[in-house]
Amino acid sequence: MTLDPTHLFINPGFEGTYRHAFKIFGAHWKTFSALCVLMYLTKTVTAIAWAASGFFLFSSEIEYLISYLQAVFPTEDFSTNYGHPSRLLSDIGDNLDWSSQENSMFTSPSAFAMKLMLHGSLWLMVWLALTSTFSGALIRTTAEAYAGGLPGVHSSLRYGWNTKWRITCWNILYSLVIIVVMVVFVISLAASASESTLLKFLIFFLFSALILVFISVFSSAMIGALPSIVIENASTTGAFVRSWKLCKNSICSIFCSTFCLSIVFNIISGIVTQNLTVVFATILPLWYSSYYQCVLVVNYKWFYSHHL
Repeated sequence: MTLDPTHLFINPGFEGTYRHAFKIFGAHWKTFSALCVLMYLTKTVTAIAWAASGFFLFSSEIEYLISYLQAVFPTEDFSTNYGHPSRLLSDIGDNLDWSSQENSMFTSPSAFAMKLMLHGSLWLMVWLALTSTFSGALIRTTAEAYAGGLPGVHSSLRYGWNTKWRITCWNILYSLVIIVVMVVFVISLAASASESTLLKFLIFFLFSALILVFISVFSSAMIGALPSIVIENASTTGAFVRSWKLCKNSICSIFCSTFCLSIVFNIISGIVTQNLTVVFATILPLWYSSYYQCVLVVNYKWFYSHHL
């Protein structure tokens, strides 16, 4: 069920992309499944460790708040008093002893905020590094299989680990571009607040359409970025340029293939979630992430060979 390396130099087309990706996944499903299970277990352990470290680090603050709430509201029934949460917050602000020496949350707000930011940032970087490692491993597995090789879990993870920070930085920069565009959109809407209702609607519709087009084009043009980092050893910023050069003439085809794949997955996922076991419903998204990486690499390999 493996592919001949000569497929690298043949345009797979819309349907061929799915077919080649399915062949790759089917031929090496054990490797892909092992990587997916490892990714799921690693992320689960990381999430538990993050929560446990947070409870340990902020135990005094949590204990103080819990004891305060129990002392101030010992018999409050939340199930029958729906208006209470807002009054609870108001009473806390009015009655809490902010000068208390019992914990750093109130005696030193800046130190508490710094501790909170450092804890969150540290675990966020750990999470991103793990996610990037497995993304790189899945891409490497697909690329090696597509070239006719026999990928292994250990070798794929090694390649993913070596590229984790470049993939992480690329994901951060990619997200920042989207965020900047959304901020410009919000600012533009705020600037039009004084206009008539019809004009505001037209401006909202126009900017919404422009943002949708931009995100669609930008995301389609960037599908070759991560494969170029893993396979070509491209830099973080160089991956943007490389992906644009490879994908700029096939943006429409890329968008259609990835969009249709997302629709099919959502339909299948909905059916599986309602009719099959929880275990299979959990495994399906992991398999989809592997298959999606196969689709990306199949497209990337054709674009790469086309530009040789």
